[in-house]
Amino acid sequence: MKIKVLLLVLLLSLTLVSCGNVHVEDTNGSDDYSLCYFKETDLVTNTNSTSVMSVNSSTNNGFTYSCKQLTGTNKIKTIETNGDNVLFKVNISITEGNACVGLVTENNIVHIFPVNQSSEFILYSAYSKVYFKILGESANIKVSVELSKA
Repeated sequence: MKIKVLLLVLLLSLTLVSCGNVHVEDTNGSDDYSLCYFKETDLVTNTNSTSVMSVNSSTNNGFTYSCKQLTGTNKIKTIETNGDNVLFKVNISITEGNACVGLVTENNIVHIFPVNQSSEFILYSAYSKVYFKILGESANIKVSVELSKA
């Protein structure tokens, strides 16, 4: 009897855990990495994600993130300017799915980074705190960011 109850609890737990975001099918083709299901504005408002094999690491002057399959919005890093202008050197590589990568405040998009290329952006000290976020649709993505005073 105890085994049946334990199995029922385990099955119910697995069912509830799997009720989060499901991965989104890539409907715009394998060579188009723009969003299909989500909108860029979801980078600010959406706070839910499902990921498979994600790794996030930080150093004193940057951070990296990689994920085999990301669906939804993942806040990778909070950046506080401490009154300084901050230079972002960003390299984004997507091999599957779709994604949008950007800097946001609580209410607005500050900057969207281009995917599958390297780019630079200066965040001016007027922004005291921003969030580096990725919005993915079944995205296989790698991001590396170098930060320095501008």
